[in-house]
Amino acid sequence: MGIVSRIKELANEKDITIAELERVLGFGNNIISKWDKSVPRSDKLEKLADYFNVSTDYLLGRTENRRGAA
Repeated sequence: MGIVSRIKELANEKDITIAELERVLGFGNNIISKWDKSVPRSDKLEKLADYFNVSTDYLLGRTENRRGAA
C-alpha cells in the first residue's frame, strides 16, 4: 500500500476528507495526491504522523505497525 492509500485510509477512519486534512495541516491544495508520483518532504510526513498518531515508517509503508518498531 502506498503513502496516499494509507493517508486516505487514516482520513476515512477520522471521517475527514483529504481536502480538509490539507487545510487543517496547512498544506497546499492537492499536495497529498501528488505524492503518488513524488516524495513528500519530511516536515509534512511528521505533521501527518503526529495528526494521525502513527509513525512515519507506517506512512511510508516500511512497517504495518502503526506505532513503528515494537
